[in-house]
Amino acid sequence: MDLTSPASLAVTLQALKGLPAIINRQFVSLNQKDTQQSKESQRHHEENFRVMQWNILADALSKSGEHENFYKCPPSALTWSTRKHRIMDEIIGSKADIICLEEVDHYADFFQPILASQDYIGFFMPKPDSPCLLYDGNNGPDGCAFFFSSKKFTLILQEQFILQNENGEDTNQVAIVTLLETTYLAEPKKICVAGTHLKSHSSEWCENLRKQQSAFLLNKIGELVDCKYIPVIICGDFNTEPNTPTYTNFANFPLCNLTSVYAVNGIEPKFTTWKFRPNREICHTIDYIWFSNKFLNLNQFLAIPTASEIGTKALPADCYPSDHISLVADFSFI
Repeated sequence: MDLTSPASLAVTLQALKGLPAIINRQFVSLNQKDTQQSKESQRHHEENFRVMQWNILADALSKSGEHENFYKCPPSALTWSTRKHRIMDEIIGSKADIICLEEVDHYADFFQPILASQDYIGFFMPKPDSPCLLYDGNNGPDGCAFFFSSKKFTLILQEQFILQNENGEDTNQVAIVTLLETTYLAEPKKICVAGTHLKSHSSEWCENLRKQQSAFLLNKIGELVDCKYIPVIICGDFNTEPNTPTYTNFANFPLCNLTSVYAVNGIEPKFTTWKFRPNREICHTIDYIWFSNKFLNLNQFLAIPTASEIGTKALPADCYPSDHISLVADFSFI
């Protein structure tokens, strides 16, 4: 790969030298509950694998101004020419083995070439009718992207599909489902990992659609893999808060015994996204990593930053490049 091209890790590393540092977050260990480790620390065990979930905020949707979505954000926090490097810094710095991203509208010209140079294999599924296409100068539709490290996994199966409602009709949301096999363990293990982005907005109609989309996704996973014997991880921006019908669909799905990574003692964090719209403040938890607790140990997760660490103008900020916080967790096979 040409390291002088616009989409290269070398260019990103050079650009980062003149930008403010991203919030320093700590890993919370579940093996030693009082111990916190920095992002750069060694893994607890060589048999761990790491998963990252993140809605990165599409370039076309990151507008600032009095009547725009992020009207309190400084322009410096939203400009794609610098924000893309800060996003890549967060991704590469996570050292994740599996990466699920949403609102990706620069897959082919930025994320795929850089992550391919770091031995990741990737897939992209655009939304059928992306809102990004409504904006002048857009870079095409946004969608879900999925990457896995070829150093730790091989691909057995990969399916991309549009989520359907209860009547079997296509919606405007998508998912990527993979079946991977480990190459770093003495005895290879299979795991199913999915990434999705459910319908946005808070109306009762939208929540009902999300419930239908989640049921379709879970049933689809059940058709593709034998969940009685293969662990499942489902990542995404689900656009639904805890204790909603959609959240309950995942928590109660009988085939997988799913648990939410960040629901410590059954309580989700205060927020995974925080922003100011022209008419309201939005601060709630809608992003999750679900995993099969029957087959997987959750060993540690990356703490959500506090509101004081982010600042009074919320997200995105000069200290963090998206309106959603990345979720990162380490797992091992039981």
